[in-house]
Amino acid sequence: MAFVKGFENDVFINHTHRDNLSAAGLDEGWVSRLHADLRQRSTELLGQEADLWRDPKLRSMDAFDREIEAQVKASAILLVVVSPGYGNSECCTKERNAFLRQPHLSNRPTPANRKGRQDTVQP
Repeated sequence: MAFVKGFENDVFINHTHRDNLSAAGLDEGWVSRLHADLRQRSTELLGQEADLWRDPKLRSMDAFDREIEAQVKASAILLVVVSPGYGNSECCTKERNAFLRQPHLSNRPTPANRKGRQDTVQP
């Protein structure tokens, strides 16, 4: 059960699988370690386990399927792992856009620049 009421997932980790390739001698990639560390630290801070979700498939060119879209829509927070590969990923863009179209974000102010001006996210 998610910590944030009304959602199945507290966090959807949006990344490209290319950024999670394991280095020589390591069993997992750094996004997997980020996921595990975030789960552990959020459990410590919240007093219960947060529900974090990311696409568990290991193929790098997965289509944006119904399962991923459903998980995006069921998430309170989108955590974007920005990288050159992320910027070139059509799937990551679709996931981000699906999240930004959610009703709970329709009138939420977001930072527009470093000067502190805020604009409204427009789907």
